Amino acid sequence: MVRIAHCDQHIHQAINTYCGKCKEVICLECIFDLHKGHEVDKLANVLLMFKEEISASTKKVREYEDEKKKKNEKNEKNEKNDYFSSLAQDSRR
Repeated sequence: MVRIAHCDQHIHQAINTYCGKCKEVICLECIFDLHKGHEVDKLANVLLMFKEEISASTKKVREYEDEKKKKNEKNEKNEKNDYFSSLAQDSRR
């Protein structure tokens, strides 16, 4: 069941708009009252935009984690090779 949020200022109005200037959700009456002249958009459009931004950021974080993991694995492999090389040199002495 979907619950509809209502405006604190205009309790009979559903919240369905986003004020870009104030960074808050508002109702249609607020557009012409408290947020007159502000840049507004439909809440559904803004939610889609935020979802896309979050997805892009999540992708960047995953790519960074994968790159860091590969570097760590490479460093561990190099450390092991260096260790075994030093053991081999010590055993030859």
